Amino acid sequence: MSTLLDPAQPRPPAAIYCRVSTATQREEGTSLDTQLAACRVHAEKLGYLVPPEFVFAEDWPGTTLDRPDLDGLRRLAQGGAFSAVVCYATDRLSRDPIHLAILVQELEQRGCAVQLVTEPLDGSPEGQLLQFVRGWAGKLEHGKIIERTARGKREAARRGRLPTGSTLYGYHYIKGEGRCEVNAAEADVVRTIYRWYTEEGLPQGSIALRLTDLGIRPPTHGGKGGDRWHRSTVARILTNSSYVGRAEAFKWVCVPPLHVDPERRRRYKNSRKESRPLEQRIPMADAIPAIIAPGVWDAAVAMRERNRVAASRNTRREYLLAGHIVCAWCRRRYGATAARKWAYYYCPGAKSTARSQRCRNRRISTTHLEADIWSRIEAVLADPSIVATELERQRASADATASVRADLALIDSALERLTGQERRLVRLFRFGEIDEALIASESRELKQERERLEREQAALTTRLEQADRTVKSLESVTAYCGWVRQRLDALDYAGRRLALEALGVRVTVDGADWRVEAVIPVESGDIALQPS
Repeated sequence: MSTLLDPAQPRPPAAIYCRVSTATQREEGTSLDTQLAACRVHAEKLGYLVPPEFVFAEDWPGTTLDRPDLDGLRRLAQGGAFSAVVCYATDRLSRDPIHLAILVQELEQRGCAVQLVTEPLDGSPEGQLLQFVRGWAGKLEHGKIIERTARGKREAARRGRLPTGSTLYGYHYIKGEGRCEVNAAEADVVRTIYRWYTEEGLPQGSIALRLTDLGIRPPTHGGKGGDRWHRSTVARILTNSSYVGRAEAFKWVCVPPLHVDPERRRRYKNSRKESRPLEQRIPMADAIPAIIAPGVWDAAVAMRERNRVAASRNTRREYLLAGHIVCAWCRRRYGATAARKWAYYYCPGAKSTARSQRCRNRRISTTHLEADIWSRIEAVLADPSIVATELERQRASADATASVRADLALIDSALERLTGQERRLVRLFRFGEIDEALIASESRELKQERERLEREQAALTTRLEQADRTVKSLESVTAYCGWVRQRLDALDYAGRRLALEALGVRVTVDGADWRVEAVIPVESGDIALQPS
């Protein structure tokens, strides 16, 4: 209960506690400043003196008692540093009625009165009941706010609008429209990152170092960026499907962490992200335009997978074919392991805990399979005629794309005609020869036709790019084969791995049989199996 003090007596000290739920609210000052001003006026009215060191204002959820500034206030109250705590309302102290009762009882037991700006605090049984009801109402309102916010975000996503503001590198977020537009300068950096990764094969850490050396400004991440690029920043760009025009809302869900450090203060209980199932996501193709082509994205995905399975940290010994063997039965990529005197490649599905889902494909001796595969690779590398024949075949296939180029020319002409029709519509509307309803109908049809033509144009362009990349890739392989042909006998493990990568070797195991796929055809044969 608020009580005016005797003005003739010295003014006792009091503390002020203000709280908002998020750092954004704190930075904007939308609630903390108004709470603090009201609490100062109320403390002055009651005759309390509030020293600067007794003012506590934090951004922390009100559903927990484990808050940094609240802990500091409770420690000072335990030592009798002040006579009262002034707070704006009960839900600022806590949104949980049980926590609220604990706080009030603890402070009053230490001789510290709780003064609220918006409501009196009655210590009678009836008042305590009302206090509990108010706390329960605050907790209920907190749950409703979460539910309403989530529902509003989902509805915005279904309408093709981003549910929250986006700070994605390479784009400008347009407030009020719920979409992004391309930032030309940053988009060029994104394309460069993908080119270095897919064409030059640069690791993510090396890309970050090169960008830093070039003086390119990294993403700010809410205004807190620096001058250095980091590997994690490059990784986020290389794994975000929004850059290929496949933006999704509700892609992640927050869950409790696997390991909790008791010494570390946690703001939220669910502080770890997990990927949601595809059926729970909402695609937003029009909200974030594409910066890179689908073929480049697919190349980056393939590169990440090769790097993952071939990473040196994943093996304790050298396995020549690691990352190049696939199970024909369950499509899993074979692993490798050593057992006493011999090592073998195996399908991970064979170790499934569910017997009904266990793969029955055979495991293979590393010694026999590696010797057999490498002997065939050597035959290709040592015979120039095999490489020359395949190069001519690929060039002939690429020459067959003349019809595709003709189709592209026709689409370009059709798009130019559409542009002319759109301009004529605008002129007719400007001179009052057609009404608004007619121009809207005609514009809608022209827009649909343009979108159809642009989709066909993109598909044909991708086919041409793939054909050009195939020829260039084979030409580079041809040059590589000519270089390595003179060094076949001296190739070590790393050199052989490079040869497998250059040829794009893929071994598919089907029971007791196997087949090899590569940029240059390699003959198949039977494998020698290690008895299991």
